Amino acid sequence: TLHLWTVALSGLQICRGSSCEELKGCSKDDPCLALIDSGTSLLAGPTPAVERVAEMLQVEPDCSNRLDLGEMHFSFGGVAERISLSSETYVVQESGLEGGFCASSWMPMDTTESRLFILGDVLMREYYTIFDYDSRRIGFARCVFVLRLIRVWLVCPLFCLHPLRSSERCTASLRLRCWPGVLSWTP
Repeated sequence: TLHLWTVALSGLQICRGSSCEELKGCSKDDPCLALIDSGTSLLAGPTPAVERVAEMLQVEPDCSNRLDLGEMHFSFGGVAERISLSSETYVVQESGLEGGFCASSWMPMDTTESRLFILGDVLMREYYTIFDYDSRRIGFARCVFVLRLIRVWLVCPLFCLHPLRSSERCTASLRLRCWPGVLSWTP
């Protein structure tokens, strides 16, 4: 059986300026599966797909092209919104005595489901993610931070995905109020 938080992944693109390159194998008509997982630190996928993403990205180990790699876009089923990650998010940079080292945050992971991708903490560092168990849906919001005196307001456009029901979508707005030690949200 598939996991509750599995959604239809209909596309993965890497765009540099106006030029975009699509990862073949996942489409709106024949989607792959994406497990949204807070227990996975990186992005994962089948070995052939991860090797192709590495070819598309061409991350230099010395970090010389880290800021020039473009954006990575994930499309889900029939939902118009897409999740976009900058190279500052999907490239891991380690500092060391000899300057530093960069690598893609993708790791190969082969499972019995040959077209399964796992979108882990790399995605959740950029998107506030709501796992709505009662409604069986996942919400994503890219937040804009607005500082006002001591309070921090996060005003987020929110879009939701119903796992494996790509034709359904929901939208809402989300307002987070943060004080030291307190986080509350209202739809």
